[in-house]
Amino acid sequence: MEGQTFTLPAHLIQRERDYRRVAIHRRDNKAYDDAKPRIRRTRDGLLPMDLVFGDVHPIDIPVLRDDKTMAHARLVAFLDIATNRLFYH
Repeated sequence: MEGQTFTLPAHLIQRERDYRRVAIHRRDNKAYDDAKPRIRRTRDGLLPMDLVFGDVHPIDIPVLRDDKTMAHARLVAFLDIATNRLFYH
């Protein structure tokens, strides 16, 4: 048997190849994550106010309310993705 080779049928190889990603996921999470296809998004075709992100950010400025309790101011901001304009309240 030494020095002899044999050929595996292609359908057997293909059937096991499907489990390759499962094995990589179980044994090497970084390689699995690196191999995932990424989504590329562009701003092409967006009109102003088509896509707006908002965020609330607490600010370390204490404010005394009318009822003498303490509150902290919050900044509410919005970003228009089409124009890259930032507006806040």
